Amino acid sequence: MRQLDVFLGDNLVGHVVENRKGGRFEYEQSVADKLAGRPVLSMAFPAKGRPFGEAKTSAWFNGLLPEGSRRDEICRSLGVSPYDWIGLLAEIGWECAGAVRVFERGHKRARELRFEAISPSALAEKLSSVTARLPQVESELFRMSLGGFQEKMCVVMPTIPEGAYSVVADDVLLPMGDSSSTHILKPESEHYPGLAESEAWAMTAAGHAARASRVALLDLDDAPGTLVVERYDRVVDDVSKCVARLHQEDACQALGIDPHGKYATASAPKGDDPTYVAIADLLQKYSSDPEGEKEELLRQLVANLALGNWDAHAKNTSFLYREQMVPELAPLYDVVPIAEVEPRTGILSMRVNGVINPEKLTRADIIAEAASWGLDAAGAETVIDCALRNLEEGIRVASMVYPGAASRHEANALGRVCRLKRDFQP
Repeated sequence: MRQLDVFLGDNLVGHVVENRKGGRFEYEQSVADKLAGRPVLSMAFPAKGRPFGEAKTSAWFNGLLPEGSRRDEICRSLGVSPYDWIGLLAEIGWECAGAVRVFERGHKRARELRFEAISPSALAEKLSSVTARLPQVESELFRMSLGGFQEKMCVVMPTIPEGAYSVVADDVLLPMGDSSSTHILKPESEHYPGLAESEAWAMTAAGHAARASRVALLDLDDAPGTLVVERYDRVVDDVSKCVARLHQEDACQALGIDPHGKYATASAPKGDDPTYVAIADLLQKYSSDPEGEKEELLRQLVANLALGNWDAHAKNTSFLYREQMVPELAPLYDVVPIAEVEPRTGILSMRVNGVINPEKLTRADIIAEAASWGLDAAGAETVIDCALRNLEEGIRVASMVYPGAASRHEANALGRVCRLKRDFQP
């Protein structure tokens, strides 16, 4: 049976041990003894001396791997079954999001830190050759997860200047070997022209109301519209310019939910659906500032709802560990005004106070949802009102710098903001 070593940065924290039912994660005994009950790897895995179950182990480690057609393509190229998550991790687990690195037991790779410069023309050619793999979906109930619609490139670039809404491609490097990237490039699909600008517009607006990753459009001739996203799980040292990896996990992983379960069931709630109250419970249990983090969760929820991002599923909410074993909500990312980009989406990815139809959602539902997290109703109203005011300003700014997207999204977003205000009269 195969075994995998699991590292956080350079520290060995545990192992995945294969069995007939899949595999089980267990902590290194020294880690379990010293840090019992702490979320060393995950809030789904508080440290203990016994292995965790197969279902929870599979759910968490599958969350490190690509999904859908991208996963199928990688598996074909490596000769690995898409269902063999242990085999796939053994092949590509050395480069994961955040600070997690997975190796076959006893086979940790030697570090190879190098970068290759890429010219603007070569980058434009590479971005143009990236084709989105768009499934043909005819159902009226259509849920859009952009992971299946956009390919991405990981690169090293200078930090996006504050207030910049486009960046040039003069100093782009490709990370090779074990080198870390600092930015993600997301070229838009031919199926969704203008998607990059739409996401830039929404992310810019959202950043006025909640934590959000810094973004800009790539100013590059002969390239498709491309969004540049600054990675929140990477920190560049101002002096040495070395890139440090920060540990992170998404809400599916933290809740022990398989990636396929990132959406709430459309027909009726199920016990294993991802929920905001479950996310809030994790913040209450493990965060150093539960009240502040739950208020941030509320701000992020309001931003997604007002901007029409119905695709805010459980993998699009993440936790960042700036301090070891102390989670905080990660900045927003993948904020896309799906309401206009793909009207077939139609329903929310997670229920708000039991409501999944965004057209039926009210301000009272948001307040009730926040109250279920333990927030004071009056305090929640204050957070909502502040977020809405800041969103109005964010929409104004985003619409000035991204006028094409504004023509598609501004009026509807302002209408949703208005409907969520305290004094709205239908």
